[in-house]
Amino acid sequence: MNVGATINLDGSQCMEAEHDPLTCAWTFVSAPACSNAQLTAANSLSPTFGADVAGTYVDQLVVSDPYSSSSPVTVTVTAAAPATITLSPNPLNLSIGEAAPIGAGISSPAGPNGQLINLSSSNPAIASVPSGVTIPSGSRSANANVSAVEGGSIVITASASGLRPATANLNVLPALTITTLRLPIGTAGTPYSATVAATGGTPPYTWKATGLPAGLSLDHASGVISGTQTALGTFPASVTVTDSTTGTPLTANRTLSISINPGQVVAVVTPNPLTTLLN
Repeated sequence: MNVGATINLDGSQCMEAEHDPLTCAWTFVSAPACSNAQLTAANSLSPTFGADVAGTYVDQLVVSDPYSSSSPVTVTVTAAAPATITLSPNPLNLSIGEAAPIGAGISSPAGPNGQLINLSSSNPAIASVPSGVTIPSGSRSANANVSAVEGGSIVITASASGLRPATANLNVLPALTITTLRLPIGTAGTPYSATVAATGGTPPYTWKATGLPAGLSLDHASGVISGTQTALGTFPASVTVTDSTTGTPLTANRTLSISINPGQVVAVVTPNPLTTLLN
């Protein structure tokens, strides 16, 4: 018996040998802590109550005729918490136009016919989800693809008969993009400084890079490439930016080339000592 079920008690087997009229009195002997369950039609042979929390309910019946009362008879009912649906990740963060899976899970393996999980979006104009996903027999989870349409936040709801529903938050953010398209040319032996910029996502951003020329480094917080380069040539550097979105941060990548040219050669002419003497 699961929480939320209506329990039907049955005292119809009670009888009096001399067929005197009987009255019934059902009461709770005990119920789980925090339960607000109440008996309906407690003076009838077949009252009901709702199992509102998980645990054990003990009900007692006393039957009376005009002359005496029976010994109490108890009935024990145990209500279990229903199987629970989960959605992950929660929250799910997407960029506009992006699609990604969200996982629907259950706490016990699906039966022989699988388990259908119904899905809905609180605002399909922001993100669309399929109407449902089936967890295969013997499995505990399955994925459904979610498509981000425009910026905003929605709630995805998962439900199924007999299972406790679940919700997950979905945030659709402007796409995270590195907006710097090229870097300035550097000169060997000369201090270099250039800033890589980004838009979208959730600031602040975190930066990293590989393939920078020797002597240069990227500041993780500001996106500033600086230092004094020593090698000559053109160096394709892979730059990655990560935003501060909660749950699943957004990332963007771009390859930017840095060209390092040789420094200016200055000819220094000194007087010839012999020529000086002759003059």
